[in-house]
Amino acid sequence: MALIDRISTAVLMAFWERIEKQEKGWDGPCWIWTGATSPGKNGNAYGYVRWAVHGGSGRSHLYAHRVAYVLANGLDLSDIDGKDIHHKCGYSLCVNPKHHKSLTVSGHAKMSNIARWEEEKAWQETVEAQEATRQPFGYPDPPQPDCGK
Repeated sequence: MALIDRISTAVLMAFWERIEKQEKGWDGPCWIWTGATSPGKNGNAYGYVRWAVHGGSGRSHLYAHRVAYVLANGLDLSDIDGKDIHHKCGYSLCVNPKHHKSLTVSGHAKMSNIARWEEEKAWQETVEAQEATRQPFGYPDPPQPDCGK
């Protein structure tokens, strides 16, 4: 049974009321969770809800992006047990289901490592490009006098 079939309309409405849609974002606007937050494993803040779900496994502390993902995809929380929900936009408070992808834990770790490597590579290329245009001590060559030539 899907999660949406096991929660009340009032709880569902309260969930969606805690979302602020941004004007712009990665592949459409980010939907920012404005409810309760807690730090995740990586130090980023993640939104969460405290629910008693009928017929569930007794969970009460649920990450908001995981709830949004299962609601949007007609799934139940048990369907994503043991999976990570990756934020393709990179913003941990975003709950826009279009910005999420279900991955295995190892697949998510690999993707995160690739993203870090690409970010590091882009940063290194930027530094190298800046250094290529600099003169010693970081100053450009001073203008040379004409001396009547």
